[in-house]
Amino acid sequence: MISDQLQKLILQSINGNNATAGIVKYFKTGIGFTEYVDMNKMAMQNLISAALVFATIIIPIFIVTGVITIYLITDIFIRRYKNFMNYMRIQGYTMREFHSLML
Repeated sequence: MISDQLQKLILQSINGNNATAGIVKYFKTGIGFTEYVDMNKMAMQNLISAALVFATIIIPIFIVTGVITIYLITDIFIRRYKNFMNYMRIQGYTMREFHSLML
């Protein structure tokens, strides 16, 4: 049982005795009792809250960036083929026929 405590605790010498005989008598814990399950639980709660904040910031940025990108690509496409679309209308093609040609 003492070996388990030695792996988990930092020990301080009370009277400067470094012998291992009577370790409980001559050493006190350098840190107090620590509940590792509670520490892990708190760490996970902090991690989850940080991830949620990060997600609520990043997801709208990605959505806005995607919408702007789609708008710009559509605008470039329409500007490039505007004369061609007008010519196709003059020739009597409907928009559905034009879309089938473009896709």
